[in-house]
Amino acid sequence: MKVRHVKHSDRGEQSFRVTQEVVPHFYNPLHFHNEVELAYIIQSHGTVFIGDYIGSFKPGDLFLIGEKLPHNFKNAADYFAKESKLEAEALVIHFDKDFLGADLWEKAEMKAINNLLHEARKGILVFGNTGSIVQKRMIDLPQLSSVSQVLAIVEMLDIISLSKENQVLSTSLPSSNFNFADAEKLNKINGYALMNFKKPIPIKTIAALVSMNPSAFCRYFKMRTKRSFSQFLIELRLQHATQMLINSSSTIDQISFESGFESPSYFYRCFRKHKGLTPAAFQKKLR
Repeated sequence: MKVRHVKHSDRGEQSFRVTQEVVPHFYNPLHFHNEVELAYIIQSHGTVFIGDYIGSFKPGDLFLIGEKLPHNFKNAADYFAKESKLEAEALVIHFDKDFLGADLWEKAEMKAINNLLHEARKGILVFGNTGSIVQKRMIDLPQLSSVSQVLAIVEMLDIISLSKENQVLSTSLPSSNFNFADAEKLNKINGYALMNFKKPIPIKTIAALVSMNPSAFCRYFKMRTKRSFSQFLIELRLQHATQMLINSSSTIDQISFESGFESPSYFYRCFRKHKGLTPAAFQKKLR
């Protein structure tokens, strides 16, 4: 896919990178890197995978993603339509955790930021007024001098670290033996599941996709994702159903079938188990 426009900070060699992307859709597969990532979604929506977390992203969302944490932003299907004129835009900062020295965060004054970076290894969604303040700082960043940029990054981390408007996303830290081969396999699995979750996906079909027999696949998937493939499918279906409950005028029974559930009663049980309330109560709460 050809990128329409990618804007990088143009200040020569730096200990961090600022990137602004405007593309037809986000294109990075499931991946991980040694840098910490602060990502501001300016426009577009879809499904996000961060560690073992599956959720949605939308304009105005701000994510802090720690080092070596697998993640992927996958735009909704309408962004991939042949005649689509939609665009996805994000402003992203990458920096090495120790870009100001290995012992800086160990100092007493930096305790809150050190704790934040530790939590970021599970991924953090920053919301509310805190998110708005940090986003404004990010937008202004490219216009600052190099020293002011460094100070601004520390200030943004400080603002987030002192806020209660943070949600830790993944339930576990990334596996120490997760590698690029794992990322490639899981990207194939995630991509196929996102395209086909509305219908039954036999284990043998998804296992063959990554050249495994069903039993080996089931062991591998649970080891790498901390859930069974069937649980993963339920989470994808619930994620889709949740967005429909918020944005669609379809009935709850229609939503259950359009999200891949075999029956409305099964959808109700799964939704209540994961969300703590019924689909109708969830819908009423948000509307």
